[in-house]
Amino acid sequence: MAKAHEKSIRELGGFLQKLHNPPAGTENYSIKLGFTDKGKGVVLTTDQTAPDVEFMWVYQIEASGDDFTALLGDRPEYIHNIKQGDRVEFKRSDIFDWLYVENGKIKGNYTACPLLLAGPKEQLEQYREVYGIVCD
Repeated sequence: MAKAHEKSIRELGGFLQKLHNPPAGTENYSIKLGFTDKGKGVVLTTDQTAPDVEFMWVYQIEASGDDFTALLGDRPEYIHNIKQGDRVEFKRSDIFDWLYVENGKIKGNYTACPLLLAGPKEQLEQYREVYGIVCD
């Protein structure tokens, strides 16, 4: 997972350029963030080994420099201080992974690959064919 995260960060600049000026045929820009409960709120982390971290996707992203806001797209399973649809504020340094859809195929979402590679080969082939996900 660490290598997938590193790859997403290496290619983050290209994603952000497209997010700011989406080319024709692209849609569904999303960012994966790591959340943990803290007091009555949440904090963000990119540390996969942090206790009680839950990684979830945000969408409808608005950016101003390195500051972002977006809506939480997932329904939390373990985190209690945030709910699906809540607006989230974050910084570029909080981004764990990203994705967008280009002509029906997923670009990015590198952290899906370690999970797919650990599962049945048929599932990996299905994701490759249907979604265009390419795992190194």
